[in-house]
Amino acid sequence: MKKLPFRLSPMVVLLCGTMFSTQVHAQDQLDEIVVTAQKRSESSQKVPLSITALSGDSIRDLGWSSISDALTQVPNVQLDPSNARTSPQFRIRGVGSEDFNVAGQSPVGVYINEVYINNNRGRGAALYDLDRIEVLRGPQGTLWGKNTTAGAIHFVTKRPSWDTEGYALGSIGSIDGRGYTGYIEGAVGGALKDDVLAVRFATKVERTDNWIKNENPNGEDLGGFHSESGRLSLLWKPSSQFDATLIGTYTNFSGEPGVSHNVGTDIYGYSERPGIGYDTNLNSTTFTNRSKVYNLTLSAEWRPSDWTVNSISAFNRVRSRFRTDDDLGPVEGIYWQPPGNADQYSQEVRLSSPVDRPLRGIFGAYFFAENLDSDYDLNFSRVPFDPSDPTGFSVADIFGKQPLVPGADSLVVKSTEDRKRRSYALFASGEYDITPSLTLSGGVRWTWDKESIDLDLLHYWVKGFG
Repeated sequence: MKKLPFRLSPMVVLLCGTMFSTQVHAQDQLDEIVVTAQKRSESSQKVPLSITALSGDSIRDLGWSSISDALTQVPNVQLDPSNARTSPQFRIRGVGSEDFNVAGQSPVGVYINEVYINNNRGRGAALYDLDRIEVLRGPQGTLWGKNTTAGAIHFVTKRPSWDTEGYALGSIGSIDGRGYTGYIEGAVGGALKDDVLAVRFATKVERTDNWIKNENPNGEDLGGFHSESGRLSLLWKPSSQFDATLIGTYTNFSGEPGVSHNVGTDIYGYSERPGIGYDTNLNSTTFTNRSKVYNLTLSAEWRPSDWTVNSISAFNRVRSRFRTDDDLGPVEGIYWQPPGNADQYSQEVRLSSPVDRPLRGIFGAYFFAENLDSDYDLNFSRVPFDPSDPTGFSVADIFGKQPLVPGADSLVVKSTEDRKRRSYALFASGEYDITPSLTLSGGVRWTWDKESIDLDLLHYWVKGFG
């Protein structure tokens, strides 16, 4: 893919001939990245965890415009590219999940500004105006909670500052002559009232043409998408002992699902022509991959003495629609529609001791609630089989619905799900400096989970569906 970048922000270009000497002289001057991997601000070089931290400035200057661009550079982290923009599936040290529906949960915990994002479709927020990305490898259950068996990935956005600042950048390129792709992003912010109130607004718009050509005259080209996202942050600091940050984010995504290819001949007798390459032969004109994500987070910090109290309140809403052609051919055969909506609420409160003492501790409580509803349709249309032939292909056998209704040739499997999740937790973590170079650390977490599901499952046969 050829890209023609344009930038309005400062950028340093390292030429190959000078890169080696530059790296040598910079060995003792590595940029320090302050992280919150242990729920307190400290240098990433001093955190006793397996952690990789990417600064937002580096991400921007290197031109990484998507989550996959950035995280594929991190050791032991893999990302499934098929749904990376809407429901990214992460793996850390080979441990992860392939479940991208709205009810799925992953052993890799994903956090945005210290808020756990449970819904897969809520994790695909656009990568822009970040302060840093923290990747913690290995179990992080004590401080970060459940579903962090493999590790945790923490996205931290830029907060408002008292100085007026901003940037704008973008990129446009050709996809091997098949279409164009590009994005524009930027941010601006500063003080509304010196040392009391500050604001920051950031936005990103992305466009990609349909670059996968569909050879079927009844189908549509695929592979394109458009995405718009905006984030408004407000910082309020009425005194030296208290500050609060309110962050609201909205992301809209609309595009086409990824396209796979048949291997051999399918049940409808179709096989792809040799050399089809990126292209496809699909009849459907109703592919859908849409999502709207809303995030609202209020973070407050109170410092009445040497001790610090933190509160993080958050609301996350996901509205998604998805439809894909699972027979991968020109027949209106098998398609899947898993729409889903989810609302998530969470609250965390922490009490932290001073950091300059040999014995340090963090104590906290956590509450999480999620309400999820989905309405799935799985359609097998014009299924070619003979019910009297026990050796033939039978969708009815798969779902145990015998006998077949006379004259019917299509099966619809419909499920309606109403799921509620509740979680409560108490946790504590401590450190003790045995010597200046040896620290003993430990922690404990108690969690109570409750989940209820109201599920309706319906199978019915129809004639000539689709």
